[in-house]
Amino acid sequence: MEEVHTLLEQITRGFPSSHIVRDYLESGEEKKLEAAQLYLLQKESNYGLGPEDEANLAYLLEEVEEPREQLQKIGEKYLSEQES
Repeated sequence: MEEVHTLLEQITRGFPSSHIVRDYLESGEEKKLEAAQLYLLQKESNYGLGPEDEANLAYLLEEVEEPREQLQKIGEKYLSEQES
């Protein structure tokens, strides 16, 4: 888990973070996927998601086999708002 938190810190310190999140999601590496999911959860909880974050969330929900349940719920909310 320590490695996941190190990766999460790399996302948080990187600019723009959304590009790092996308790289992590596209890598398919388990720990990077976990860090990217944690970042999206923290970002949504603290600030809400911007357009790039929403795109990464949509990508995650399409591409990751078992995304976190909380992200699925957040995704349903954001994606339904976009369709309205």
